[in-house]
Amino acid sequence: MRRAAWAGLLAASMLAGSANAQTEPRIWAAPALYGLENSACGADDPASQRTAEIAPAFCAYLYPSAQRQAIGKLFAAAVGRHFKQAEAAFGEHLPKDATQAQRLRATLVTSLRLTRANIAVVPKPGAVDAYMPLTLTLDITNVASGEVVFTRTQSLVPQGGFARDKFEAQLAEQMPGHLTALIDKLVAEAAGEFRPYAQSATVIGEVSVPRGRGYVVDKGRAAGLRQGDDIGDGHVLYAGADYAVVESDLGPLRQGQVLTRTALAPVAMLARPSLLVGVGAVPDGYAPDYVGQVFQDALGAAGRFAPVPVNPAFTALRKLALSEAGAQVPLETRSLPEYTALLRVALLPDVRIPSNVPGVTLARYEAYAYATLVDASGRVVGAWQGHDMIEDQVSGGMEFAPATRRDVALRNALGHLARAMADFRPAPVTAPVFMQKDRITIADPGGAVPLDLTLPVLRPAGQVRGLAGPVMVPVGEITGKEVAGNAVLAVDAGVMPLALHGGEVVALESAGTSAATRAVIAQCQDEEGKAKFEDRGTIPTAVWPDAAANLLAARIKAPLRMGDLAGVLARFGPSFAGWDHFRPARAPVPQTCFVPISAVSPHAGGGYDLIVGYTLHRDGAKVGSNGVRSVMAPTQLPSGMTQAERDAALQADLARTFQAMGLQAATGLQPAS
Repeated sequence: MRRAAWAGLLAASMLAGSANAQTEPRIWAAPALYGLENSACGADDPASQRTAEIAPAFCAYLYPSAQRQAIGKLFAAAVGRHFKQAEAAFGEHLPKDATQAQRLRATLVTSLRLTRANIAVVPKPGAVDAYMPLTLTLDITNVASGEVVFTRTQSLVPQGGFARDKFEAQLAEQMPGHLTALIDKLVAEAAGEFRPYAQSATVIGEVSVPRGRGYVVDKGRAAGLRQGDDIGDGHVLYAGADYAVVESDLGPLRQGQVLTRTALAPVAMLARPSLLVGVGAVPDGYAPDYVGQVFQDALGAAGRFAPVPVNPAFTALRKLALSEAGAQVPLETRSLPEYTALLRVALLPDVRIPSNVPGVTLARYEAYAYATLVDASGRVVGAWQGHDMIEDQVSGGMEFAPATRRDVALRNALGHLARAMADFRPAPVTAPVFMQKDRITIADPGGAVPLDLTLPVLRPAGQVRGLAGPVMVPVGEITGKEVAGNAVLAVDAGVMPLALHGGEVVALESAGTSAATRAVIAQCQDEEGKAKFEDRGTIPTAVWPDAAANLLAARIKAPLRMGDLAGVLARFGPSFAGWDHFRPARAPVPQTCFVPISAVSPHAGGGYDLIVGYTLHRDGAKVGSNGVRSVMAPTQLPSGMTQAERDAALQADLARTFQAMGLQAATGLQPAS
């Protein structure tokens, strides 16, 4: 299967004789609106997760297929006005004798998806103040490989006063005008920021690689090249900090030859670790795609990671483009994400508390966000939490719409989470690999190599003038299976048989909590494959199910895998040709699993008895546990509050207390060796 991506775009553009071939890929706009495939309006695929937050009042305008096509035509017209690279038909700039594959590679596809069209209201005497939050995302996708090369999101929140019995109908009447304005604003902004440029690297050496010859170029990760990227007529086999090893797809390369590819993101962004976000849990009424987009935007702004966007409409776009190109062309490979984050978000029940000022009520909106970071082997290397609480003073019927305040709290919590993750620093290490008594052996006196995780094997391929150390090339993969003193015995896990020549090492990420055991741990599952929890109390907790695994990941001294991550990531598979080799997308089979424990019960002397902890299990037997007990005195509340309001306030107290207790219980949990 040939690798093409940007290199293919360059080659195909040059076929057309464009003067700007190296920096001006052509763009075709898909004449459709995506995002409503599974929403309040209906489900094209009932088994898929919710794709957008849509108020039912807008369904008649948004959901019918003819309407989505009409909105798509408005989008395509806007792209034609604002993008100088736009073309009216897919691949129309190519000569008639261009191959089918060249047609597919020659043009990027831009598409429009709606992630939010909702209604929020504040009742007034005889009327309502109504808000209509709209969010659109423009994606530019290379449909040859599935890579989203550019994405931008815009939101608009029209508002006004309406009669109580007419606001939904009146907002629906206003929807077309507001949506058209937002489309034009989004497309104009994207066109102004879409600035392709040529990125080049020079061949400075030649080395042996498993399939023949590799070529060393003078640019590496620090310059934005990643393993799997295409450049010139080749692809990156391995990227060190200041060099990369390239395999040629068409023929030999020569010393001094300059390889070029088209890039869109600044080098500083490309040099960051790439991160794919999988959204595991969201509050009722929220769409994972909307929450994920907000978090990705916050991650990009925080400056540590380069988010890897995935177009949910990719399969549909590819079918549309392939129809235009007239062929079924296999999906081409591209770089896989270096890290993956499992995101969970929870909103607490709204709390309304009478204040000390007569006629003034305090309205509180609170959100928690949890991200667990996983490396390319599937092991957890970090966990963070984000939180936000908004308190408004409400008097005389003057207040913000609760739905909009919840959304602000949620977005703020995601922003706090992204900024917390900016503290992460990759810590790559290597361990020697050799044959001993016909067994693949990893020297590991420090205990850094986990069992049952697959790691890449690198071989020194010689020195190249101008580079400080030896050039490394990947030669296979191995999986650690058993401990033998200060070493780990492994088995070959690569596609090609591994032959060790001497000097090979395994590469792994050492960031995260140091491990006291090499045995991989994941959350226990029930008979239906769902994560197990044990609630021993009489009062349920709102946040603990979303927080438990994340808090354990932040402190446990063992290699941990997230058992539900593979299911969350499965929807991204069609966008990556090498998905079968992406370790985080494989469900773990741990030797040991954990069950989060919680209990909240009224205390005899007032307050609440709390238990927070974890138990460890192996082969059906409990092999470890740690828990924390406490008596919580809840926040003192004024009289006159309803029981529902008191219950909501209690959940806020429990969330804060469980956070600290969960970290304490995780710290003291001793995994079995």
